Amino acid sequence: MKFAFNNILVPVDFTINTEVAVAKALALADTEGGLLHLLHVRKNKVGIAAPVKENELAATLEQWQHELETYQPGLRVRWWIAHADSITSGIVHHAVSHGCDLVVVGKNRKDHWFRFTDTIVPRRVAAQTGIPVLTARPGALQTKVRTIVVPVSETLPLSKMAALSLLCTRMHPTIHLVAFGTNAAVSTENAASLLQVYQWVRSHLRCPVEYALLDGSLRSRSLLRYTQKVDADLLLVYPEQETRVDIWNRHISDVLPAQSKVQVLALQPETEFSTT
Repeated sequence: MKFAFNNILVPVDFTINTEVAVAKALALADTEGGLLHLLHVRKNKVGIAAPVKENELAATLEQWQHELETYQPGLRVRWWIAHADSITSGIVHHAVSHGCDLVVVGKNRKDHWFRFTDTIVPRRVAAQTGIPVLTARPGALQTKVRTIVVPVSETLPLSKMAALSLLCTRMHPTIHLVAFGTNAAVSTENAASLLQVYQWVRSHLRCPVEYALLDGSLRSRSLLRYTQKVDADLLLVYPEQETRVDIWNRHISDVLPAQSKVQVLALQPETEFSTT
């Protein structure tokens, strides 16, 4: 598996979320020939809806297209206004049908236990599309990625390794590999996987790398605490299995405060990647 962020989708809601997402997309996009999608999804409504001034939205999107292409001449920008039963389903459909290789989502608020508004659910987008999803809070707007935390389990995290290969070509971060165990012990399989990834990072990526053992009883909570401890900027995780923080189905990207600088890159496990 090889990562290349050449075709990036940014959901647009015309708030600070969009500003954050566009800034993070520009930091990762291929500056020569890359494509940036600006997508505004409007939820289908039952019955007669009030007139929507889509021409005004279109004018704003067209202005942003011009400004972004002027700011980054090698980047192509396209915009869409779509209608769907939910914001998430509209994003999923566009990302798959246009072959996007990254979705960048800005989130200005926490998601609470009971949701009465239709918002983007990044982990569902990642799970349903198989496409990596980067979630960032407004606190990350001016933050460069200098420290990345990566959980490592019993099997080699191949898609994470592929993502790290790309990220280390765009920046030179310190990588923190973490494994989970109990009573200061880790399984033989987990230890072997951690050691192999550690050696691979040192020999192939040549980025500074450290490792740590975390409490495995509450993995997501332990991961959040460690992320704060090392002042991390990016958390590289598998959606669902590594992000759930409580029995109410809240996940890491749901509970981070708006001022948090921690970005969450969720991507699906992969079975094929060369470590040589």
